[in-house]
Amino acid sequence: MWHQLSGNGSVTAHVLTQSDTSPGAKAGVMVRATDAAGSPDYALLVSPGEGIKVQARKTLNGDTQKLANPTGTAPAWLKITRAGNTYTGYTSVNGSTWTLIPGSAITINMGPKTLAGLAATSHDSGVLGTVTMGGVTVG
Repeated sequence: MWHQLSGNGSVTAHVLTQSDTSPGAKAGVMVRATDAAGSPDYALLVSPGEGIKVQARKTLNGDTQKLANPTGTAPAWLKITRAGNTYTGYTSVNGSTWTLIPGSAITINMGPKTLAGLAATSHDSGVLGTVTMGGVTVG
């Protein structure tokens, strides 16, 4: 699920629950250049057993790199901000006071219009993962 984000802005979500289909299952927020597979992206995701992951793919079909991996599980508030071509990740305990994730900022040229929204994977092919999110904002 996504919404177009033109220029500077943010995407926020409260990951309330997440099924434990794999320690590496992921749920959270993402900004992408397009909806095509392999599109450049920036993601901030929580997992049941591997903490909160900040990851980015800078080029089409390029490798995804992990930028930061602080501790945490659902429930978790997650926020990505975009300022120009710089993307940064934040967490919160209440959805109003945000804490910068050290090492999360990266410059990615995704163009002036991006897709900002929610992302989830069970990280186990053939196994359905379930996630509940609230407090979603894009703007």
